[in-house]
This record gives sequence, structure tokens and C-alpha cells, in this order.
Amino acid sequence: MHADHFQPEKIIAAGPSAKVYRGVETMTGRKVLIKALLQDHETAHPLDRERLQLLAPSLMQMRHPQISGLITLLPTEDEFAIVS
Repeated sequence: MHADHFQPEKIIAAGPSAKVYRGVETMTGRKVLIKALLQDHETAHPLDRERLQLLAPSLMQMRHPQISGLITLLPTEDEFAIVS
């Protein structure tokens, strides 16, 4: 499902444009959230993945106690996921 560095464990939410999994970073054991965006043909709300990739460096630098930090993006040919 995702890059080898992150392992989804359990789906915890699903919406019109994505599924959210509780997961783990395999190298460190750190708990993470993995938001896997649905394919454009699977949703009535397609997201602009190119724009999200352009914004990712700025999002990764954001620090706030009420906002989960962005760890990485996992873009593949078939999937696009956000890890926080």
C-alpha cells in the first residue's frame, strides 16, 4: 500500500476523498497517521496533487501544538499519501 518505511495498521477514518490509517514508521517504531488520497475516478472531489506536492516543503516546516506535523508525502503512480 505505501512505501516500505511506513506500515498502515488499521483504518481509522474514511471520507469522500481519502482514507486515514493508524500506522507505524518501520525504522523507528514511531506512530504515524497515513492519509491515502483516493484516485480521481474514485471520488467526486479530486484533489490537485501537483499543488499539494509544491506546498509540501512549507507544510513540513510548520510547527504548532494544535496541528499534526507533515512528515512526508508518498506519491506513487497508483497512490498518493500524506504521512503525519
